[in-house]
Amino acid sequence: GERFPAGHRVRSGGRHDVLGMSLATWRFFWRRKTEISQKCLMLEVVEGLCPAASSVILSMLVTMLHQMPGSHGSNHCAFNYGCLALGYVLVKLIQDRCHFIFEKDVPGASVRQ
Repeated sequence: GERFPAGHRVRSGGRHDVLGMSLATWRFFWRRKTEISQKCLMLEVVEGLCPAASSVILSMLVTMLHQMPGSHGSNHCAFNYGCLALGYVLVKLIQDRCHFIFEKDVPGASVRQ
C-alpha cells in the first residue's frame, strides 16, 4: 500500500521531514479532494493571518489608551478607539468562524462530537 499521503517517505536516520510531509499532505489534498482542499487552504490562511492582525490591533489599542488625555479627551480620539476596538472584535469573530467551519466541514480535521 501507499505510505504517508502521496507516498512520501521519511529521510534516513528516522528523522521526520516536516516540510516534505506537509507538502505531501497538500499534494494529497489537491489530487484527491480538490474542492475541499481549496476551502481548507483558504480557511487555514485566514485563520493564520487573524492572530497577527489581532495582535497588531491590540497593540494599537493599548498605545491609544496610553496616549488618551484624561477627562478632557476629544470625541475624535474616542471614536478612533471605538473603531479599533470594533475591528479587533471583528477579526476575532472571523478567526473563530473560520475555525468552526474548518472543524465542521473539512473531513478529518477534528474528532466529531
